[in-house]
Order: sequence, then C-alpha cells, then structure tokens
Amino acid sequence: MPPRVLAGPIKIWFGFLKIALRQGLEVNESVYRSWGTRDEILALTFNRWWKQRGRELFESAVAEIAVLEATSDFVTVRIPTSLNSARIKRDVSQIMTTHRGTKRINKKSSLSFKGDVDYKRLKQYERYLEIEFDPKYAGKTVDEKTQVLRGIYAKIKTRIDKQKATLRASGKGEKALLFRSRDPDSFVGTTEFIKGIDAKKVSRWRLSGKLLLLNVAEGQFPGGGYYGSQLAKRLKNRLAKIGLEDIGTTQRNLGGGRTKAQLSLVKRRRNKKESDAESLKAYGKGIDANPVGTRSD
Repeated sequence: MPPRVLAGPIKIWFGFLKIALRQGLEVNESVYRSWGTRDEILALTFNRWWKQRGRELFESAVAEIAVLEATSDFVTVRIPTSLNSARIKRDVSQIMTTHRGTKRINKKSSLSFKGDVDYKRLKQYERYLEIEFDPKYAGKTVDEKTQVLRGIYAKIKTRIDKQKATLRASGKGEKALLFRSRDPDSFVGTTEFIKGIDAKKVSRWRLSGKLLLLNVAEGQFPGGGYYGSQLAKRLKNRLAKIGLEDIGTTQRNLGGGRTKAQLSLVKRRRNKKESDAESLKAYGKGIDANPVGTRSD
C-alpha cells in the first residue's frame, strides 16, 4: 500500500496552477506533464482530478526508505538519494524499532513541496488572485477588490459561526473550538476600529500571490521569495526575465500580458503616428500662412 498524503495543501497548489494556466504563463512541462493536459486541468475540479489522477500521482511520488530484506540479524534497506540526513536517521530508526519487535511507529508521509506550506497564508493569496483576474472586476481599484475579498471572508465567518453554534448546541463545545475563520473586521477596545483585511494588506497579498504564480509555473510550490521585503522589486525582476510586464493585465493597462518586444513595437508605432500627425499639422499651418495666389519672398 502506498503512503497516504494530505490533499489540502495540494488543492491550493492545483488552484494556483489553474490560475497560472488561465493567465497564459508557461509552466514547467517536466513537472506538470503527469498532471494532465492544460485543457484537462482547467476543466476539472480539484476533487475530480484528485480521484482520477492526483492521489495516485502524489502517493507514488513520495520518497520512502524501502526494506529489501529483514532477518533476526540484519535489515537491508534502500535509501533514496533525495532524502536529507535527518529524515534518513529518523526513518531508519523507526524501521529498526519496528523490526526489533518492541513497537510499531507510524510514519508521516512527506510531500513534494519546496518550502513551508502555511495553508492560511497561501489560501488568502489564492482567494485574492481569483478576484484580481476575474473579468467582472477588471478596471476596479485595489480598494474595491479588497471590499469584495472582505465580503468573501465575511460569508465564510458566518458559515463557520453557524457550524460552531450547531456543535455547541449538540454538546460538542471542544470540537467547536477547532473551527476558526478570519474576521475581516477586528476591534481594539470600544472606540478604535481596525480592519482585519484592508487595501494595504491586500496590496502585499497581490504581490505575494503573483510571485507564487511564477513559482508554480516553474514547478515549485510554494517555493521561496514570495514574502518579506521588496516584493514589488522581486516581482518586476522575475517578470523581466521571462519578458512580461505583468500577469493578467488587460490591454488598457500594463500591456495585457504582452512581451517587452511587443510593447516596444506598439510604442514605436504610436510614436511614429504622433510624429506623422505633428508633421501634417505643421504642414497645414504652413499652407494657411501662405494661401494660394500669394507670394512669400
């Protein structure tokens, strides 16, 4: 039996991959070829993809130390070179404990993630990007998109609060404590009002989310470099390396995903048109200054 894997973090990875594909980013074929074709991934919900392909894909990809032979005197194991020394020591220790017969230790499966997976943080980035790239919010400001996101979190909080109330009513108060949701509004004292989700915070989520999209396109999740300082500079530099001005913009702003070469061509054409228009205008003024039938010596 292959080891079981947790689907939650993979669901976010899958969501980011779909956003990246919808925004036309080139993805790492060597990583995603086994996930399915572009059309298959975009057409399937995560749950259906997970049943059809994802579970087997991730469970078979988990690196495990395999016991080749075990006797009362020796245990022969096969160790993947991708595992770090700490993991090897831990797993070999567990294997030895198991085969010595003292007790059986259950092992947690590792996933093919690069870096730490903070579910809450990554999910809020994904939720905002879904709004950012939704055509019905095209042209909206960050403040307006923030209000949409606040509305989503308010609905989630209402649903979670109802679930907690139901659990408490049935005598499951301890279980109700496990249910948490982000409050888009938080209060300090009785007079000061602080928004749990505001435009300033969301502006950072926007940059972090786009950096995550680039990580995912490269075949890494969540990868690194998507949080901390100088996010705007990092994003600009990484986009420049692949010849993009931005991700998911319309042609009314920042080039509509066109490459720098395409944008330069558009700029040259615009400049030429403006130059021609100015020449014609100057030529017309010259004619007006010297009407037909008059001389200018």
